Amino acid sequence: MFGTSVPYLYDAIYRYKDYNAQAQSILKNLTNLSAPEATILEMACGTGRFLESFKSYAQFGIDLCEESLMYASFRNPSAKFKSFNINVINQDTSPFEQKQFDVVLSLFGAIGYTPPEELETCMQNWLSLLPEKGILVLEPWHFSPETGQYTQKFQSSNLEINRLADVSVSDGWTTMNFGFTVKHPNGRVEELQSTERLYSHSVADLEACVRNLGGRILRKEHSDFQEDGQWYIRRS
Repeated sequence: MFGTSVPYLYDAIYRYKDYNAQAQSILKNLTNLSAPEATILEMACGTGRFLESFKSYAQFGIDLCEESLMYASFRNPSAKFKSFNINVINQDTSPFEQKQFDVVLSLFGAIGYTPPEELETCMQNWLSLLPEKGILVLEPWHFSPETGQYTQKFQSSNLEINRLADVSVSDGWTTMNFGFTVKHPNGRVEELQSTERLYSHSVADLEACVRNLGGRILRKEHSDFQEDGQWYIRRS
């Protein structure tokens, strides 16, 4: 609909992921933890493929990529989306009329976009978005990836995508420079580029941050993102 772009390629590359199955697992855990079931906010929501599975909630999403939000809004027209920085959203700065949310999602390592010197402020902001029994579902980024260059090939019915990832690590930051070569059925070839930069917050630092802010980690759950991939956090 919008032509070839990095968000379009992201959807094509990760079309195999069963977002709904992951969402159902989270919903089961939220029910077991007696979380309210009215409003949900996903931070760094991308193209909205995950958020659309939370049908029983009024859905909200923020992301800095406006084109990703265009895909998200077409995919899920009942949800509300805004271009907004996850590091500065809190109860006072919320771009929505809604100022608190029963569930706040920070998935797929989104907290890696937060610099270490801003971690406590950011976490405090996120906890302020929760009502008394609300829950923050956090999937931290604490990887130590291998550095170097890696090539991956993805094939669909209408595209061949070759992705070159140049990965470097310095002072806790992982920088991933991606180069995409896209071949279309008519022989047309496109070249696109993108960069991701994420900080690997340690488990100990994240736990200490939650504890210092008076929050409680209710449980940690395995996910396909990483072994202790989902943390369920409630403010005291």
